[in-house]
Amino acid sequence: MKGFAGLVNDIIREYDVGFLCLMETHISGARVRSMVNRMSLDGCFMVEAQGFAGGIWCLWNSSLWKVRVLESSNQYVHLLLQRTGKIGF
Repeated sequence: MKGFAGLVNDIIREYDVGFLCLMETHISGARVRSMVNRMSLDGCFMVEAQGFAGGIWCLWNSSLWKVRVLESSNQYVHLLLQRTGKIGF
C-alpha cells in the first residue's frame, strides 16, 4: 500500500502537475520535511500547521516555475509565479 507521498507522486505524473498547493495538511515539524522530500516536485514553501490545525504546502517543479513568496501567514500564502519552462497541454 502506498503512502501519502507516493499517492501524490502518482497524481503529479498522471496529470503532469508542475505546481501544487495542499491546504489543511495538519502536519508540522520533521514529518513535513520528510514527506515533502519524498515528493517529485523540487521547489517548496510551507506554512506549518499550528498543533493539528492548518498547514499550507506549495510545491513546484523549479524547471517550470520561478516562485517568489510575497507574504504569508498561518492563513494564506501570497506568491508571484513566473513560468520559466515550457508547459505542455
